[in-house]
Parts: sequence; C-alpha cells; structure tokens
Amino acid sequence: MATVKNDTSSVDEGVRQSKPVAQLASPPSAFAPATRTYRDKLYTSRTLILTDNRTLAVVAGQVTVPADDTAALDCLHQHPDLEPLE
Repeated sequence: MATVKNDTSSVDEGVRQSKPVAQLASPPSAFAPATRTYRDKLYTSRTLILTDNRTLAVVAGQVTVPADDTAALDCLHQHPDLEPLE
C-alpha cells in the first residue's frame, strides 16, 4: 500500500497567501491580439467592402482590424473618409 505525504511547509503557504491577486494574474493585454483602429469622419455606421469581398463594420464611427491584416489596412489607409487613431 502506498503512503501519500502532503509536504507543504507553513513558510510556502505564507508566501503564497501574501501575494496580491494582481501579481498572480497576467494582464489581459498580454494575450490580446494587436489591432488598428480607424475613425470614420463621415459616417457613424456603415459597411465597408474590401477588394477580397470581406466586409468591415463601422460602429460608433470606428472600425478596428487586426494589425496583421494587410489587405484591410491598405483599404482603410487609402479611404478618404478614414483616419488612423493612435
């Protein structure tokens, strides 16, 4: 028969309990994909159709795309009614 021993010292428990929760959790932005946001200077709501037939929704005067979506970024950059937000 096997014996199970839980070897947890009180020093380890004290260290674990003294750390604030904020230090234990990683920040949410560490896992969020990079995005680029553009402001629509003319409309607060519309649908943009890209050259590859994908659509982008302008919501509340803004449209956000992944930073690595070169086709969408090219379209947004060339559009006269859109300006990048920094």
